[in-house]
Amino acid sequence: MGTRQKGRFWRTARIYFRRFRITVWVLVLILLGGLVYLNQIGLPDFAKKPLLEKLRARGLELQFSRLRLSWYHGVVADNVRFGRADEPLSPQLTLAEVRLRFNHAALARLQFQLDSLVLRRGRLVWPIAEANQPPRQLAVDHIQADLRFLPGDQWALDHFTADFAGAAIHLSGTVANANSPTLWSASTSPVRRSSGWMSGGMRGIWRASPSTWC
Repeated sequence: MGTRQKGRFWRTARIYFRRFRITVWVLVLILLGGLVYLNQIGLPDFAKKPLLEKLRARGLELQFSRLRLSWYHGVVADNVRFGRADEPLSPQLTLAEVRLRFNHAALARLQFQLDSLVLRRGRLVWPIAEANQPPRQLAVDHIQADLRFLPGDQWALDHFTADFAGAAIHLSGTVANANSPTLWSASTSPVRRSSGWMSGGMRGIWRASPSTWC
């Protein structure tokens, strides 16, 4: 009698263990499938909305082809464009990839607090219109930089590297009045006020509003 009850117990235990194991595998497959979807297809609209609102609050209006979850870099925007398409003479910054970095302590509380952006493989084109002259462009290629958001409507630009007219540019600086609409305006005046160095024997030229660089 006791042997029969023990055998029945172990058969029941094995059945429930198999069910538990199958359930775990199904959950793992669902999780992996969800991660692959977020990486290849991108984040759903309800997840994009709070992220875009955080960017707008920082004065950034991004246009991108996809906002996805990367295995190694977190939330990544692909084929990004900054600037105003309705102003042909405004500067246009395009980047192959922009990585969004969030505050880890805030994420632990299920809050999105954007700390910085990592800019990769960018190109800045600045159209120049002169009287009685055909339009021309200034182009800065291979842009790589880290953009940190500071209190008081300021941005810190770290580890900026790029190529301009055969020169390798290395710069760092701070942008004040980052939310100013004149930052990407075609009517801004040229100023140069940043810290850094260039190889190739060329001086750096930046175009921004007078109150932009500090």
